[in-house]
Amino acid sequence: MIFLPLILFWISLLLFMKFKTKWKISFYIYLFFILLFITFTNIYYGFSYFTWKWLDNSVLYYFRYWTEWTWWLEYKKLILVSILLVLFSLLFLIYYLRLYSKKWINDWINNIFYNKISFILLFFSFFFHPLMNNILELNWFYEEGDYLKSYGLVFEDYYKKPIFKDIDKKKNIIFIYLESYEKLYLDEDLFPGLSNWLNNLKNNSIYFDNLYQAYWTSWTIAWMVGSQCWIPLILPSKINTSDLNTSYLSWAYCIWDYLKKAWYNLNYIWWSSMKFAGKWDFYKSHWFDSLEWKDEIVNNLEDKNYLYSWWLYDDTVFDYTYKKYDELIKKDQPFWLFMLSMDTHWDSGVISNKCNNLKYDNDESSILNSYHCTDYLLSDFLKKIKNHPNFEDTIIFIASDHYAMDNNNSYNILDKNKDNRWMLFLIHNVDEKNNEIINKKWDTLDIWATVLSYLWFPVEQLWLWIDLLNNNKNRDSNIILSLWKKEYEKFWE
Repeated sequence: MIFLPLILFWISLLLFMKFKTKWKISFYIYLFFILLFITFTNIYYGFSYFTWKWLDNSVLYYFRYWTEWTWWLEYKKLILVSILLVLFSLLFLIYYLRLYSKKWINDWINNIFYNKISFILLFFSFFFHPLMNNILELNWFYEEGDYLKSYGLVFEDYYKKPIFKDIDKKKNIIFIYLESYEKLYLDEDLFPGLSNWLNNLKNNSIYFDNLYQAYWTSWTIAWMVGSQCWIPLILPSKINTSDLNTSYLSWAYCIWDYLKKAWYNLNYIWWSSMKFAGKWDFYKSHWFDSLEWKDEIVNNLEDKNYLYSWWLYDDTVFDYTYKKYDELIKKDQPFWLFMLSMDTHWDSGVISNKCNNLKYDNDESSILNSYHCTDYLLSDFLKKIKNHPNFEDTIIFIASDHYAMDNNNSYNILDKNKDNRWMLFLIHNVDEKNNEIINKKWDTLDIWATVLSYLWFPVEQLWLWIDLLNNNKNRDSNIILSLWKKEYEKFWE
């Protein structure tokens, strides 16, 4: 919590009014740490807008990898406030420096108590600052040793390319990532009527309960890399980020490498710039046939100004995905069509035009309106899929990309029910009637072993990750991920 360090800081600052010493250097050191604390707190509030851990790997990833100015300009107000806060802090220190220089007092002995207490309080305000804890967590991992051996796990024994066995009957796949759409949004007690269609789909699908978010997969590209390549997105400090433009985890063996050998046509549609978060570099390194992004899709729109800042609205992406489905299904080749929604992002979400008359909450700024809209758009999209004359042999997978973020304005409800927060994942086969709940503790990295198994590829276990339909193993994969952090970093070498 930030409140304790802030209280300690302000008490220290009050004692600073009585700070007197015959050594100017100690006074300047104290002022430096005041400015440092203010800067820390400024960074803390800035990062907390984007993540729920303030400073985490996602922040470092975006700063190192992606610097497109249009994205940063979306947050110009936040950046401006941050700059003004730092300038105000500097003016504050200059004022006290001048004030102190006019009242220089050599008799410091009677004030040594205040000096010590102010330094001690300032020290503990840093010690308890959540940003300090974040910095320590960034480099946290277990060392391989007795703890690792107690699990009987040796990295090289597990990370081997699976033996490929082709199959005769190949289904067409639509895989939909729903931005920040976690399980609690389907809870009728908390959000009655919010996700009517998803709840109905859940009751007619194979639904996987108790899915938790694995380490280093808490933002979208990290979830994609982690779930699709079975390795967490960990950038080692020594990596030259310019190299990512030519080889993005090209040595990792991913789901797409597996499916390409089965002659699947691979396609991905997304709502932003091709440069955003390195997705283009990641997917082109893994044999995708078609990558279509905002700039290409906009050229096919009647209203080329129908954009929200730097991304496309969800109704545009769903409509374009259906057109792509219609194009692909007419070809004599099995395909994967892969898309990601966006409207439920940030604090209050956005509303696509198709949902202008569809409101869940009377509060215009409530993000619940965006979730309700996404539920409707998904319903409309899948109705069109099922009405397509050639829809047979199509399987639909729907999954969260990560938990909802802290700045989401419905987060207070989620936080009150944090023990029941799980990711969302279901399989809907349009050729079959499904009604099954898989109720076991598992994580996002198990999804793709399960997907391959469901598609009749003979995969009961893919490295550490298991087929949840046929494997009853239970283990805490987060511990294993932390054990192998150094090993995963080697994939960037």
